[in-house]
Amino acid sequence: IEEEKKTGLVMEEVQLDALPYADKGFDDPRVQSAVAALIEEEKKTFRPNMQGYLAHLPPPPEYAFADAPLLADEYARVAAKKKLPPLDMSRYEVPPPAKTRVNDVNAWVEAANNAKAQLVLQSARIDNLELLSKFGPQAWRQHAEELERMERTYQARLENLKAEVQTVHWERKQEQEAAAATILELETKWGELLSRNYQTEQACLALEAENARIAAKAGLA
Repeated sequence: IEEEKKTGLVMEEVQLDALPYADKGFDDPRVQSAVAALIEEEKKTFRPNMQGYLAHLPPPPEYAFADAPLLADEYARVAAKKKLPPLDMSRYEVPPPAKTRVNDVNAWVEAANNAKAQLVLQSARIDNLELLSKFGPQAWRQHAEELERMERTYQARLENLKAEVQTVHWERKQEQEAAAATILELETKWGELLSRNYQTEQACLALEAENARIAAKAGLA
């Protein structure tokens, strides 16, 4: 509860009075049809409060990108629903100088420097591929083994949760079946008491009628 208060996610306590293991009336198709009709009728009158249905949740955090202009630009792009621009592949190209700068020595120096940078990049890519070829399989096997261990761990947790849920269902069934017997006994006693009260009421009415007849006969009415 304290954690719910901290997060603001305090939900109203719901008291459930359903006894699915004890109530057998819903098995009747007529009852099912009546319940379905009531649900559909209720759904027609339901109007969600679009302004307040999230009122119990804490306000969303404010995003500030003062120190991250790239994130700010990306956030603005997503908010504007603009498409992601294509990758700029020009940095990987080795173009010659433009036709207007064919005789420009500086243009050729820039092109040569770009070509050298591309050669260094390709050399680094080759080194990375060689390292991946040498150590990659073993690294991936270790990663796969770690994933398998995680799967076994979560699978074991899942089985434990399923067992706990099954235990809860079994305990509910036992409690509700025991309650059903008590409810049936009380309903039987209630019916008997109603019958006795009815008989007593009829007897009282008969006595009143007899008293009225006797009083009338005796001239006391």
